[in-house]
Amino acid sequence: MSVRRVEIQDLTFATNGQSLWRGGSAATFSDNRFLGTSWNTSRNFGIGPLGFDASTDGRVGLQSNFRVQGGTVSASLPTDIWLDVPTTAKAGDTVTIRSGFSVDPKATFTTLSPSANYNLQLIIDAAAQLQGKVGPFSRRLLGFDIDRTVNLLRLDSNNLRYDIPINAIGGAISLRAPNLNINGSRSASNQLTGSKTDNFLSANADLVTLATRALNAIGVPVPPLRGSAGIDIGIAGGSVNWNVLSAVINAGLGVQQNLGLTANRLAGTLNINGVNRPFTVGQDFSFVMPGTTGNNLNIRATVGLDANLSNRTSLNLNSNLNLSALEGSATVTYPDPTWRNPFRRGSRTAGFGPLFQRNVPLGSGNIATLYNESFGLGGFAQRNFDFSVPVVA
Repeated sequence: MSVRRVEIQDLTFATNGQSLWRGGSAATFSDNRFLGTSWNTSRNFGIGPLGFDASTDGRVGLQSNFRVQGGTVSASLPTDIWLDVPTTAKAGDTVTIRSGFSVDPKATFTTLSPSANYNLQLIIDAAAQLQGKVGPFSRRLLGFDIDRTVNLLRLDSNNLRYDIPINAIGGAISLRAPNLNINGSRSASNQLTGSKTDNFLSANADLVTLATRALNAIGVPVPPLRGSAGIDIGIAGGSVNWNVLSAVINAGLGVQQNLGLTANRLAGTLNINGVNRPFTVGQDFSFVMPGTTGNNLNIRATVGLDANLSNRTSLNLNSNLNLSALEGSATVTYPDPTWRNPFRRGSRTAGFGPLFQRNVPLGSGNIATLYNESFGLGGFAQRNFDFSVPVVA
């Protein structure tokens, strides 16, 4: 029996906001509370023929908002499906449909790194009014309305950074939350991968400064290997900067995340003459051709995507040594050449080097596995497509 190929292109399966750590939607936690007092009261009173209506409402206190988001993954997977169906068939024939699928090169996934934020606000919201009345006449005697919000504290893990200078070693330490937002792309016919490494702890030290201070401390005179000098004589001046040798060691402790999304199978049903039958793309499907009154047997497929996400998150250490030698610059300042403005100066700067520069890797790699799991990635809605088998008498 001859066959023809039917191609279904860009049948897209999409999911949003799924967890990076387990099957299901991403975990979030939030705590929003008002720490203060609120009121809403009114009173009517009179003095002789005078009547008064007084009212006040408002709230004063602290508004506290805290939210943690555990990390999400979203994916868009255009899928290409092919089916080999008979060129023609007649009632009573045993028909076999062969099929297969691949993820389109346009498929992507994106992740949002776990994050937390906290906001604390001072709320001052108060209103009051006093209405006076005599018989049918009334008049507003007092009224005010204050509504103010003052931001006292705003913390966002995506923007937090702490830099701690350490003058003794001519370096610094930096702390911040790692950003592991990943864009994944297709790496095989049915697989997407993506990875990222980001430091949460960085440190650097100037070895030349450290060695110079150590030698000076034990009485060994070592002249400064870097410095500057200048002169200013009023109408002109100049300065020089030099660096004989620099050796800076950099080290970073970070998190590395490697993700893999695999489209395992497309499975669902084929509706043939109103009867749904189990169907998996990639597995042969055979049925007896029913009788039909038309020229084609129209078949509707309904399939869902079965996908897995693998997540390997590790602790990563990286380090390098930056070396440079013999560099400097000189700047000369001089009066305005036109002498029209005695307070205006011109300047020229020239420099050279470094004559030697090299970045030496000292070592990098994963030092511990923090998480390593594979689980079903859900949230994909089923999709439909139609095809037909021509019928002959």
